[in-house]
Amino acid sequence: MKQAPELLEALSRGDLPGAAAVLQPWLDRHGPEALQQWQHWLAPLVEARLQPLLVPLLQQRAVSHGDPHAEAVANALRLTLSQAAVDRVIATPGGQYLIVGWQQSWSQPWVVVLTGSGQWLACHGTAPPLRRPDVSQHLGLPTCGDAGLLVRVPVAAGDTIARLWLQGQEAAPTVLDACDCPYPLLVDTLLQACQLEHTPIERLPELLHHALAPVLLRACEPLRPTALWPSLIERRLQLGQRHPDAAVTVVVPLYGRWDVVLGQIASFQIDPAFSRGLARLLYVVDDPSIASAFGRWCSAQWAESALDITVVMVDQNRGFGMACNIGVATASSDLVLLLNSDVFALQPGWLERLLAHHASTPDALLAPLLVDDEGLIQHAGMRAEARLDNPALPACIHPGKGQQAALWPQLAAPSSVEALSGAALLFQRQRWLALGGFEPVFGTGDFEDLELSLRWRRAGLPLLLASDVRLLHLEGQSLARQGLLAQWRTAANAWWARKLCPELQVLP
Repeated sequence: MKQAPELLEALSRGDLPGAAAVLQPWLDRHGPEALQQWQHWLAPLVEARLQPLLVPLLQQRAVSHGDPHAEAVANALRLTLSQAAVDRVIATPGGQYLIVGWQQSWSQPWVVVLTGSGQWLACHGTAPPLRRPDVSQHLGLPTCGDAGLLVRVPVAAGDTIARLWLQGQEAAPTVLDACDCPYPLLVDTLLQACQLEHTPIERLPELLHHALAPVLLRACEPLRPTALWPSLIERRLQLGQRHPDAAVTVVVPLYGRWDVVLGQIASFQIDPAFSRGLARLLYVVDDPSIASAFGRWCSAQWAESALDITVVMVDQNRGFGMACNIGVATASSDLVLLLNSDVFALQPGWLERLLAHHASTPDALLAPLLVDDEGLIQHAGMRAEARLDNPALPACIHPGKGQQAALWPQLAAPSSVEALSGAALLFQRQRWLALGGFEPVFGTGDFEDLELSLRWRRAGLPLLLASDVRLLHLEGQSLARQGLLAQWRTAANAWWARKLCPELQVLP
């Protein structure tokens, strides 16, 4: 076959349309006799281990032309390949597909796709292998413990996968349609596809880089326009007394537990700053499973409150950062104070002091000092360092954490810090929106405050801690932070922080 070098070149670069343009006309001209001599003209292709790319072309010809010789050659070539199988295909937004499977070979896998519109795609899997003891047991080969694989296949928007091959083995797997699932659930779905019960978490950075991150970035893209955020609200309740001239809106995202709000509201009710209209309250319910119960309770308890209280229900779970973004976009005051639902006032007067500090540096991202229920410092600013157990990932370090708050100096003016916790932040609403708010890719939360802090500083704006304003923070009341999946979520968010922040890319 004179065209063999051209075919070899096209297949070597994964150009299936180019390979088909060489192969099909030649087979049309020479017919069965060409395929009967396949051992000769295919020898260099087999030597280059390109059978996984040629088999689909031959099989498709067998279907489109009713060519039994093409099918026979494809079957013979498959005998030269090791075992492989696709467990499932995960369809994600924007035509991004994640192929989950395994192979006996140690080589990087080839996935070939023929789309519904007739387009050929060849994707070379470069992600690290997944630990698959079930495959090792099935094959009876202990050396195949790392047989699992993830391969990302980007299909044009609106197109679909019609046929699929992994290492030359055609598959008809179950397709999990995750295109419309809430973003935090999509993150969990992709992490669980990594066989996290068996795969070492140290492989996660490379799994993200080679397979998962492009999928998640594409899924987040529609969430970035700030003008979109208010439209994600499904229902709104207006309760209590209206305070249209309030200086600040206190935005509180809610997920999971909402009983902690009882104590928070109680602390606000005894604070004159709230009853006399200095602040409005805006609760953002980011959890449809609690929306109805919380809405009924609010209507029963707060309808006649002296406080100005708004409750908005988000259409689906959007994640901590997006819930905050939606609240900021919905607020109408010039200033916004983001507050976790498990942050409580210790005594009246704290809000006035915080607002006075911000007035002296209006471009600042300003935070109070946070203490735990034992009077120990929980947050007084933070910085990033490389994790000891995985230097490829950053960790958030809180200087002074665990020290007696009573011994910490209460400075008359806020002090500059490297980064701030998202548990309590005061800022100009328009400044937040102009900078894009919290990055939505972080999902359930963790490290989005570090990334925002560094982006804020990169814009030439100050990050300040008001050590004379102290609030109680019962950390982690709404979100379980234990378990294997939570560890992988945290590690994934740490990876995103390093990827998005040039300052963190130089960590050792």
